[in-house]
Amino acid sequence: MKKTHLLLIYICLISFVKANQIDIGIFTSISIPKKIEVFMRPDFNISSIQTVTGILYTVRWDDPAITITTQSIYPFFVAPQGTPVLSNGYYYQVFAAVPMIAMAMNANQEYLMSSFTYTNGDCAIFQIIEDEWTQANNGNVYFELVGIEVTGIIYHADVLFGSIGGNIVNSGGDTTYLGTSTGTMTLSGYNGIILSWQRKVNEGSWENIPGTGGLELYSEIPPTIGDYFYQVNIQNGFCPIAVSGIFNTVVVAEINMNLIVLLEGAFDNTIMTTHLNDNGLIPLSQPYSSPPWNYTGNESVTSIPQNVVDWILIEFRESEGDASTATADKSVHREAAFVMMDGTIKDIDGQQNLKVALSLNDNLYIVVSHRNHLAVISAAPPLIVNWNCYYDFSSGENQALGGTLGHKEIGTGIWGMRAGDADSDGLISNTDKDVNWNSEAGSSGYFSPDFSMDSQVDNKDKNDLWYPNRGSWSHVPE
Repeated sequence: MKKTHLLLIYICLISFVKANQIDIGIFTSISIPKKIEVFMRPDFNISSIQTVTGILYTVRWDDPAITITTQSIYPFFVAPQGTPVLSNGYYYQVFAAVPMIAMAMNANQEYLMSSFTYTNGDCAIFQIIEDEWTQANNGNVYFELVGIEVTGIIYHADVLFGSIGGNIVNSGGDTTYLGTSTGTMTLSGYNGIILSWQRKVNEGSWENIPGTGGLELYSEIPPTIGDYFYQVNIQNGFCPIAVSGIFNTVVVAEINMNLIVLLEGAFDNTIMTTHLNDNGLIPLSQPYSSPPWNYTGNESVTSIPQNVVDWILIEFRESEGDASTATADKSVHREAAFVMMDGTIKDIDGQQNLKVALSLNDNLYIVVSHRNHLAVISAAPPLIVNWNCYYDFSSGENQALGGTLGHKEIGTGIWGMRAGDADSDGLISNTDKDVNWNSEAGSSGYFSPDFSMDSQVDNKDKNDLWYPNRGSWSHVPE
């Protein structure tokens, strides 16, 4: 016979063998109390002249009072190998059979191959198991047909008599807005009677939720913001109570942000100019994706709204301490927005305030960054009334951390962010002039050395804005 023919026969034989498998499952007897039955289920037809030549599997249980008595089932004759072995709180019993008698079997039909009765163990859990112990002790599931391995899957792994807590899944996700439902929480995979659902808020204690006994489904509208945790107590008969897995949702409030900030470069008398907008120079997408901001938001518009001065980047930080402790690692939200000519900060439609979903556990601080002005951070937590947040950086010296060092009086009693930080490194230095301004001097457009934001990089930017502010730095904690 030619080698190519032999190769084809070999490939076909390998493909056939790999397609065949025998699966295993463990069940409780439907007619005899305290009897466990183990079934095999081939996914192919086995002829009456073929023999299952190898069976191996391990049953594990957790109750030390259990003793088992094995029944021999024709034609498999599966028997325990030695005595149960205790490991990590479980008892492992390996079962095996070889050789057996040939028997025809149909594909996808279950065949009883082993059973055992047990004493005690009213709250036991029996499992066909594959774990570190079975791996180390040659106890993993194994089937062999006429000398060829046909091991399949464990299609039913557990017989449960004890209390099993199960797990909670939720259709609503892990964030809940204040005033809305948590979404339907569903308990699954449990064994026993549902005694009650329990709730814990933040670092509080677990409390039973009245009227939840017997409920597989539960939802509620949390009354406050914070971290909400849910679990379920389960008991089967007189077995010890089991507790389900924990589901956690963070309840956040959508806070309406009423914020005001002024940019020194664009400020003129009482309002800011909109020269960049008037000349169609403001980009349609937020400009803070590059260093040092590395902001990944995708804010963009099809056209820049009227009265927009420029894009700014708003950041919210939470800290237990004062503003000096609100470092970058305390950031909870960032968002690009528009600053308007009157200093108000608006969403990208140019009309609405920013609305930010936050779960406030500590003091809130607001950071405002601009591409060529020194960033500022609120010196104190803002006033929040009925989920409306109010903060006006322009209203006084002490509104920004650092006072006169943190921002600048740009009009009588009017305070704004210092202009002159062309490279946005938080320091107005010679580099901003010698490198950035010099390279763009005489240009017109949307350039960072255009500190006056009039679309022209000229001497006014250097002499009127960079020079008076040189040596200043941002007081936003890093």
